[in-house]
Amino acid sequence: VYTAVPFLLITPDARAGSMGEAGVAVQPDANTMSINPSKLAFLDKPYGFSASYSPWLKSLVPDINLAYISGFYKLDARNAIGASLRYFSLGQIQLTDPSGLDNGIANPNEFAFDLTYSKRFGEDFSLGTTARYIYSNLNSAQVSGIQGARPGKAFAVDVSAYYKKPTILFAKDAILSAGLNISNIGTKMSYSDGGAEYFLPTNLKLGAASTIIIDDYSQFTFALDFNKLMAPTEPIRDSNGNIISGKDTDRSVLSGMFGSFADAPGGFSEEVKEISIGAGAEYWYNQQFALRAGYFY
Repeated sequence: VYTAVPFLLITPDARAGSMGEAGVAVQPDANTMSINPSKLAFLDKPYGFSASYSPWLKSLVPDINLAYISGFYKLDARNAIGASLRYFSLGQIQLTDPSGLDNGIANPNEFAFDLTYSKRFGEDFSLGTTARYIYSNLNSAQVSGIQGARPGKAFAVDVSAYYKKPTILFAKDAILSAGLNISNIGTKMSYSDGGAEYFLPTNLKLGAASTIIIDDYSQFTFALDFNKLMAPTEPIRDSNGNIISGKDTDRSVLSGMFGSFADAPGGFSEEVKEISIGAGAEYWYNQQFALRAGYFY
């Protein structure tokens, strides 16, 4: 599956990253907007912010990084708003012409700016939505040699839900929760006038979590998430470009989203392989120190 701006699938906060990218249903924190915006309404504090910086693929390339900053404000006990900025830098790239002569330095980068609204219904359930502007400056006439090359731009929305229920597990107070986030539902992106258009990485994220409160200082959380990229799978073509197996990817956004569940050339077995799984565990002490581990498959 090929999409534009895959950086939107990177969860930018250390908590989810260390828990195998699982977190759509864990207890909310200031980074909630990056993985499930609906959880904002369940935050206890009236306002807050977060910031993170992550070197990316540092063992391969020294200057690729992802930076993220977000903030939220509780309008009242049931309503919350938030905003965030996600910036992905691909570092410096030395350009050369076909003969190998210096052609300058390129600094490709991408960012997404989000505005979020979340509302709580009762004590157990909330819904949230995010509006997103995406800018991807990867291309230029200098780099590609294509006339009319320009940065890619797109608009997208997220739709999310969160449910939690206090209960008793192993004779301890506990919270069971579930979360859903369909992210990056939006317009296609092109990098040149009249050029090819690419789908955004629309993603279905569904998960559950359990938090067991041991005492006033200690608690354990276990989380499990499933992800399905809702973008068309490339078909298998012959040497003439005719489709042998699978479906044509030249379709509308909605057709691409809903058709992504049944368009893999390998059939159902390949569709199953397109589902990724994240599992994680977390130990909190006094809400100040945490030990986390995760596995992503």
